[in-house]
Amino acid sequence: MDFFIYTKYFILSSFYYGEKFFKKIDAAFLFSCLYTFATYRTVDIYYRSAIAEAIALTIIPAVLYYAYGLIFNREKKVIALSVSISLLVYTHVLTTLLCSALIACMIIVRLFLSKQIKNDIKFVVVNLVKAVFLTCALTSYFWYPMLQQMNYQEIHSPFKTDLQLEALSISDSIIQALNNDITTYTMGLLGLVALIFPLFILKEMEKKEKIIYVGVVSTWVCVTNLFPWFLFQKTPISLLQFPWRILGIQIFFSSMIITLVFMKKTMNKKYSWLIIGATVVFLLVTSIAAKENYAKVIQSKHGHIVINEETLPRYTTSDMGGLYDYAPTEAIKERPHLEKHEVKVGESWEKGKYKAADNNITYTVASNKKQKVTVPVYAYLGTQVKVNGKVVNDSYKKHGLVNVDVNAGENKIEITTKYTPTALMALWISILTYCLVVYSSFKRFAPNKLKDSRYVTKKEINKKNENK
Repeated sequence: MDFFIYTKYFILSSFYYGEKFFKKIDAAFLFSCLYTFATYRTVDIYYRSAIAEAIALTIIPAVLYYAYGLIFNREKKVIALSVSISLLVYTHVLTTLLCSALIACMIIVRLFLSKQIKNDIKFVVVNLVKAVFLTCALTSYFWYPMLQQMNYQEIHSPFKTDLQLEALSISDSIIQALNNDITTYTMGLLGLVALIFPLFILKEMEKKEKIIYVGVVSTWVCVTNLFPWFLFQKTPISLLQFPWRILGIQIFFSSMIITLVFMKKTMNKKYSWLIIGATVVFLLVTSIAAKENYAKVIQSKHGHIVINEETLPRYTTSDMGGLYDYAPTEAIKERPHLEKHEVKVGESWEKGKYKAADNNITYTVASNKKQKVTVPVYAYLGTQVKVNGKVVNDSYKKHGLVNVDVNAGENKIEITTKYTPTALMALWISILTYCLVVYSSFKRFAPNKLKDSRYVTKKEINKKNENK
């Protein structure tokens, strides 16, 4: 049910911004179909289960539409751009960084095309600075606690990959696209068509259309090992981990360019809807083919996975990765004991007895004397510890784990985490900023006076009588 609602919203959102981009309903409908049925989006949902990234794909059209309006059309889209980027930040950070890089490229292109470069630079810089500050206020609940934790102790960054090795080879990229194989990281038939078809009408394309096509080609090249990823291995760009993440941007450009080709070649409305119908059928056929191919590679019952006591451990523990991303760096030294949920009593490690609830975890530890006990729980800033009901002061942190004094006998160590006062302040800044944005938008777009021809105020009646 949740997936159905998400897909429905995805289609409606794509259609809305498609209509904004193309100013035509049929073109907007085609764009929404292409973008919704794009193979990489299906890969994100079914193969990778990367739900956050899949949701981020819904927001990309909004971010790029408002950024385009501000940069190329000198439209004051500061609030809309900031809100859309803030939603992207809360959804998926890497997609936010990719969109930020794309916006930077848009600025460079705009400056090259500008005839009044001085005025354009001033307008773009001023409004983007406003957007940055507003976005920071809207997302303070996200970035402030993160920076606060990083300042408190060293945090283990996500695992790094060899970008050049993770990039796709040209042959693999094309073969996987032809097969529309959703068990691989592919642009699918949509991306392949977007690379080839525009070549036949390249001379007929306008400057903006050529720029979009360059976007299609360049994002595809960045996904492959043609791009010199080895040059960026020791830079912050390595946080991308997998170059094929850029396919999220590539399918957006692909949907755009195919729609533009469609608009150029179908001036007759009768034939335009015929082509749209054929496109929808084509997308359905390729989706069915992809599903059948997926069923052959990934063996499971059609339409569902059976979950019971026997299969649950396999589904929840198989092929798990990134378990120590963002953990305190010191705590990773005790990794073998963390994996077994062991407790360190004095100098020896033993199996821990624990009970987990929604917002806390309680360890029961038996000790033969008064001594130190380390439990396998990360000691982040804001961690609160109680031993036998008594609150322990902030000296519990040791090697990134909770470390407390216990007495002889049975001890109950209850651990919970709360936001710091300044982190809660950041939350209220975000909430109040969103409220101000909503109020400002309502005040701007609502009519100054709500008048009804059937309703006349007492003041207006008296004024009419005076005139008589």
